[in-house]
Amino acid sequence: MVLITNPQLEHAWVNHECKSQSIHEITIQFHASSLPEELLDKNQFDSIKRLFERAQKGVVFRTQAINKVRPLLKTVTCEPDGFYSVLKLLMILHELSITDDIRELASQSFIRQATATETDARINKVLDYLNKNYERSIRLSDVANLVNMSEPSFCRFVKQRTSRSFVDLLTDIRLGVATRLLIDSSQSVSEIGYACGFNNLSNFNRIFKKRKGMPPTEFRENYRKKKVII
Repeated sequence: MVLITNPQLEHAWVNHECKSQSIHEITIQFHASSLPEELLDKNQFDSIKRLFERAQKGVVFRTQAINKVRPLLKTVTCEPDGFYSVLKLLMILHELSITDDIRELASQSFIRQATATETDARINKVLDYLNKNYERSIRLSDVANLVNMSEPSFCRFVKQRTSRSFVDLLTDIRLGVATRLLIDSSQSVSEIGYACGFNNLSNFNRIFKKRKGMPPTEFRENYRKKKVII
């Protein structure tokens, strides 16, 4: 069981070589406005607030903690009343917040690197450009010129600031948008692929499967089998 409260923390679930047909996945998504700072600042919610702070780096819970909330997790997925869904979510978070059966996933150095990246004007300019133009054909030279750098210097700069090559960075942005569209929209897989800048469907399927471990159609089907949004 994993809790992540940092929208900048990249993550993905990979099945690897697991062939079991008995795996049951429960995904619970809740907006930050569901638990505003004014509420978390109350003494009664102090442990949940501290849990959310730790979960900025992602946290994983072990068997003992999972067993405590397992019954609530199973019932919240089929709760027809939104009010009781929120109450059960709070109960789950409270139980998880008072357990010691927990481990952080990302290192502090990773979080510091993400913060530094956010404050770097040049990389922000690059990221802003890519996020606004990912659906187009983007040339390395055009983006390098955007920050007045030669192509070799720009490639080194991107690698230093993001730990990824320019091609991987652009691909990750496109796949991030594609993943969200697969979850939230009714567009076809081919429409999503072209809308995210992939030049053909086979290329989109190949890259998506390589990064996510399954083709986009299978990803969409697996995600929609069981999810709860509060």
